[in-house]
Amino acid sequence: SIVYVLRNVQAAYMLGVVNVVVMTGVACGWPHLYHLYHAIATLILIPTRLVQYKLVNWHYFLLDFCYYANAILLASLWCFNDSPRAFTIAFGFSCGPLLWAVAAFRNSLVFHSLDKCISAFIHISPPLCAALLRFIPNSKVNPEERVPFFEYMWQSFAVYLVWAVLYYIKVFVFSLDKVKDGRRLTLFTWLMDSSSVVRKICFRFQEHTRPLVFIAGHAVFFNVCIAVSWLLYHSMELTTTIVLVMAALCVWNGGNFYFEVFARRYESELVKSLAKHSNNVAEGAATSPKSQ
Repeated sequence: SIVYVLRNVQAAYMLGVVNVVVMTGVACGWPHLYHLYHAIATLILIPTRLVQYKLVNWHYFLLDFCYYANAILLASLWCFNDSPRAFTIAFGFSCGPLLWAVAAFRNSLVFHSLDKCISAFIHISPPLCAALLRFIPNSKVNPEERVPFFEYMWQSFAVYLVWAVLYYIKVFVFSLDKVKDGRRLTLFTWLMDSSSVVRKICFRFQEHTRPLVFIAGHAVFFNVCIAVSWLLYHSMELTTTIVLVMAALCVWNGGNFYFEVFARRYESELVKSLAKHSNNVAEGAATSPKSQ
């Protein structure tokens, strides 16, 4: 019913606002504890998305790199927290591809949409968490002060390659029929149906080679972002600036959604209401005694 839908929207709006307030409060007031909040929120929000997406056959989206990167960060904190290099890789994933994906995929902070709030969280919170652990003294990890560039790059790419190979085998080999006939929606099929640059590049190649072109392009994007993240790893000021810019961009995109999409819907509904009111007035005038 419409009441049920409205209640869900109100609940999502409240949770979205509360999450931003708590994130900000913990990050500013207790930065050395932010990783605890991040872990708890991640273990709630991602299973929630899995349930939601499973119902509409979108659950293959959870095979995307961003979820792998989130898992790597959690693993570096709770399974390999005695390994400085594990955290270095997690930092690169978080402050590299995850952070720049906010701009690439136009993540937006739309409070009434649980789906958009989760997307914003899984791309903004990991960089924030990694940055705080890197530059704020804490008892959870002991990050390396200096990491050679090529060592940083090849170790990150080696861990990335594990995901890329498994993703390709699962999506484009074992589940190819489901993906091609639309039974399973993936990032690849979504991009191929869009007007994105990725689609334009892939469509220059034969259909059977497009998945490989997609993975190759993804790897290029990954390496560029990882190279930038190496600079961030060695500069608290640069990291702070980029994270704040991406967070602001997320809010800006949400504002565009509200003021453009909502305004158009409101305008459309207003026009319909005025037209209906005018028709009612005209009908009333036509049937009034004075018009007889």
